[in-house]
Amino acid sequence: MSNQYPECGHPMTQDGVCTAINDKTAHHVAALYDNRPQANLEIETEQYDLLPGLLAKQDFIWRIRAADVNIVLNRLGDKSQHVLEIGAWNGWLSHHIVKAGHQLTALGYSAHPVNGLGAKTHYSVDWHAIQTDLSNLDILNERGFDAVIINHGLHYFTDPVGYIESVKRFIKPGGQIILLNVIVYRDPSARIAQIQAQRIPFEAEHNVPYFLHPTRGYLDQSDQRHLEDMGVKLRPYRHLWRAYLKSRFIKKAPAYYFGIHRR
Repeated sequence: MSNQYPECGHPMTQDGVCTAINDKTAHHVAALYDNRPQANLEIETEQYDLLPGLLAKQDFIWRIRAADVNIVLNRLGDKSQHVLEIGAWNGWLSHHIVKAGHQLTALGYSAHPVNGLGAKTHYSVDWHAIQTDLSNLDILNERGFDAVIINHGLHYFTDPVGYIESVKRFIKPGGQIILLNVIVYRDPSARIAQIQAQRIPFEAEHNVPYFLHPTRGYLDQSDQRHLEDMGVKLRPYRHLWRAYLKSRFIKKAPAYYFGIHRR
C-alpha cells in the first residue's frame, strides 16, 4: 500500500504515518501516553499480529478488545467496506479489519512506533494512518466511509453526543457508526475521584492538563439517554454479564456497552 494518499497532504514519519498535528499538541500527547497504564507494551515485534487475543486471558481491557474484534468484523460483513477508525492506538483492531479485506484509514493521537500508529510496521498488513487531533476531523477530505469506528474513547471528548453527530457527515447513506467500550456510570463519584487522584500528580510532573481537551472523562446515564435518543443502540457485552449485573445493584459500578448507529 502506498504511503501517499489524498486525505494526508502532510509529512510522513519513517513508519508511514501522516503527521497532521502541531508540535504543542504532540508534546502534550507524548506526556499523556507515557503516563498511560499500558504505555509500555512488553511484547515481541512478531507478536503484534496476535493482538488482542494474546493478552486477553491476563487483562480485563484486552478481553473487551478481543470481543470488539468479533463485533466489528460481524458488523462489517464479507463485502469490502471503506472504514474510518478513530482512536486506533497501536493497531490492535486495525490489522484485523484489513485482513478481513476492508480498506482502512486509522486516526490516532500518537505516532509512537510501539504504542502508537507507528506500530503498524509490526503487522503483516498495512493501512493508512494519520496522527491528528481526534477532536477536529477537518483534515479528512473524504465523505464516503461505509463505517466509522470510535474505538475506546468516547468518554474523553468534550461533547460525546455532539461528536457522534459531527462524524455523521463522513458516512455514506446506509452506513454505520460503531462505538466500542462505552462505559456508563449511574453514580460516577468513584470515577471522578480516580481521575482527580491521577490528575494532580500528572499535572505537577508534566505541567500540562491531564486531559488534552476539557472533558469530564466519563459517561453517565444522562449521556446514555441522549445517545439512545439520537438512535444509538447500546448493547452490553455478553461476556461481561457479571459486570452488567453488578452495575444494576451497585451504583458506582460501571456498565460496559458497545453501540451501533445507522445513518
